[in-house]
Amino acid sequence: MTTIERTAYPRFKQYPDPKELAQFYTPTGEEIQLVKSRTKSHEGFFSFMVMLKSFQRLGYFPHPECVPEAVIKHLRSSLKLQDWVKAIPSERQRYTYQKAIREYLGVKPYDKDVQKLIAILVAAEAEVKDHPADLINVALYGIGEGAIRTPCV
Repeated sequence: MTTIERTAYPRFKQYPDPKELAQFYTPTGEEIQLVKSRTKSHEGFFSFMVMLKSFQRLGYFPHPECVPEAVIKHLRSSLKLQDWVKAIPSERQRYTYQKAIREYLGVKPYDKDVQKLIAILVAAEAEVKDHPADLINVALYGIGEGAIRTPCV
């Protein structure tokens, strides 16, 4: 097992079961309203929703082509969209949607300030932990547990 496999770095399941799809990838009414208010087309709506649900599940924005087909099909079905509606946004849309999703969820992007904070967290833990996977987890949990999250407004 490699170091990265022993960390908390989340990844998609390639074949999620129906319960997982329903639990993690079914949009709420609030999410649908948010996405409708920020998009102008079916493609924009769908790609924004795929990005939102992916970010909520993983804590980062995967490349749109990396989202498993099962997730895409579940979202398409949940939103009653036709098969021709694309799930991959343009680069400009990706940037715009990422910004809107971070704002909605109260998450700041990784920047130099966060990099400094992570370095401080890892340095402090390195005094008592010496395995790389443990230190990677400190960095990841530090990010997820408030280092870059801001209160939802």
